[in-house]
Amino acid sequence: MRQGIIRSISAAAAILIGSCSVQVSAQAKPSQAMETVEGAATKLKSAKGLTADFTMSSQGSSVKGTLTMSGDKFVLSSPDMKIWYDGTTQWSYVPSRKEVDITEPTAEELSQVNPYIIIGSLRSAFTARQLAPSGGNKRVELKSKTSRSDIKTAVLTIDAKRYPVKIELELANGKKAEISITNVKEMQKAPAMSVFRFNKNQAPGAEIVDLR
Repeated sequence: MRQGIIRSISAAAAILIGSCSVQVSAQAKPSQAMETVEGAATKLKSAKGLTADFTMSSQGSSVKGTLTMSGDKFVLSSPDMKIWYDGTTQWSYVPSRKEVDITEPTAEELSQVNPYIIIGSLRSAFTARQLAPSGGNKRVELKSKTSRSDIKTAVLTIDAKRYPVKIELELANGKKAEISITNVKEMQKAPAMSVFRFNKNQAPGAEIVDLR
């Protein structure tokens, strides 16, 4: 169950990180819904770095954690797992197994199983529909264009500062999950690359499994 939650967090993070990669075609005027998503993308992309807290709820269980991100790089920490991704290499540490897996995931592999996948373009991967606002926040439904995606439907709630503050997911396996994002803080300067890379002092005694 806990691993299922982590995978759901991964899918949610895909939306956050993937939205940084949205590019608007000069020939195509975006819909109001996609304009809302692209506004959030611009906000995220322009930030040198961000930190945030999250609470993930799914199937009666919940996990709290923290996120640090800068562009396509991130660190995700929760009681069950810690993940570093420097844009090329990913380190996944599971304390209960005392094991660190090292991979260099492709975009396709990230889209299937790995945390914080990078969606090349939300415009090509999802159709967007504007929903009724909630509490002054904008809401957009993103529906996958392909049955191969782990994410069937995502509803983004975006606040007045253009930050996603809630992500509601329906996954391809029929499960649902909700991620609330709080305490979003923008950094004044980008974190050092070392922040997004694992070192053995962060998991003393753990077995290192290099799967590259």
